[in-house]
Amino acid sequence: MQVAGKNCSNCGTRIVSKQEGTWCARCGGVLCRDCAIPGAICGTCNQGWDDPEKYFVFSRMCPACLGEVDHADNCPLCGEPTKWENRDLYDEFRRNLDSAVATAKSTGMAMIVAGIACVVGPTALFLYLLNGNHDIVFWWYGAYAISIYLFFGAYDRFKLAQALKNFE
Repeated sequence: MQVAGKNCSNCGTRIVSKQEGTWCARCGGVLCRDCAIPGAICGTCNQGWDDPEKYFVFSRMCPACLGEVDHADNCPLCGEPTKWENRDLYDEFRRNLDSAVATAKSTGMAMIVAGIACVVGPTALFLYLLNGNHDIVFWWYGAYAISIYLFFGAYDRFKLAQALKNFE
């Protein structure tokens, strides 16, 4: 939650950076770090301050580079956020990730089909035209090169899909 630039609901102090403030998980009221102590009353909802940090969810894997992360706000390798403010936000992220897994799998399957077509089609044409037409050979090698590219691309898509499927 954005707290920088807002005033503390208890003492009115202007919060300049996110390190200087927090919020009440119950109502979203902003508090400075001096006022956000156990047992404090939130100036917005007039109830006990509910520390949002107890609701944070951290992933053990970076969603961008798939590196291991140990309870950090951001991935130490690429800087991607690895913390969600609550379980609902994390679950929404996971649903979107499941959609990305399905897309990666279907793209991988399409690449395999296209790769097979790049092998079978030109091979059949090559065998048909083999009797004296040597210009077709260069096109045939190009089709094989494209199929190799597609097969490796499909492998990468399936590997990504498996890694995202195991995201924690």
